[in-house]
Amino acid sequence: MTLIEVFTEPRFDGFVSINNLSVCVPQVVIDGVRAVSALLRGQGIRHIIVGGVAVSCNGYPRATADIDIAVGDCAFEYREKITYLKSGLPLKYAGVRIRYVAPTNSYEKAMLEQYLIVPASGEIPILPIGPLVVMKLIAGRHKDRADIIELFKRRSSAAIDEIEQFVKQALPSQTNLLGELITCAANERDEEDISVP
Repeated sequence: MTLIEVFTEPRFDGFVSINNLSVCVPQVVIDGVRAVSALLRGQGIRHIIVGGVAVSCNGYPRATADIDIAVGDCAFEYREKITYLKSGLPLKYAGVRIRYVAPTNSYEKAMLEQYLIVPASGEIPILPIGPLVVMKLIAGRHKDRADIIELFKRRSSAAIDEIEQFVKQALPSQTNLLGELITCAANERDEEDISVP
C-alpha cells in the first residue's frame, strides 16, 4: 500500500483527485482505477468512479477491494430485450473485481448524467461528496449509511450544511434519514474526539 494524502473538504464544482486516496486502499486497486479509466476514456465511454474508492477520495479512509464505476449507456450493448456489457470491458484488473454501475432508476440516471464524463488524458473522475451521499442514501444498505456517518464525522458544520442542502434538493424524500445520520455523526465525532478543519 502507498501513503497518499487524504482529501479534507467537499467540492461540488469539480472532481476529487485519485491522489487523495488513503493508506487503506491497496495499490493494486489504485492502479486498476487508473487503467480502467484510461481504457474507458480510449473507448469514449463516459464514466465516474463511485463506491469505496470515491468514499476514500472524499475523506473517509476505508478499505476497499473492488472498483465501482458508474458508466454511460454506451458501455452497454442492447440486443432484443437483453443488456450486455460492451465487448472488451474488463471484469477484473489483477484479480480486483470491477463493477460497472448503471443507474437503477430515472432519478439516479438524471443525477449521474451531469457527472459522467470522458476525462482528458491523465484525469480520473471521482464522484464528489454531495452526489456520493445521494447514491449511498438510494442504495440504503447499512454499509452505505455507515459511510455517510464517517464522511460527516470528518467535515466542518459549514461543509455538512452545504452537503445537506445539496442532498435535500436532490433527494427530499430522505431528509429525515439524512438528519439522523448527521446527528449520529456529530455524536460519534464528540465521543471519539475527532478534530475537523
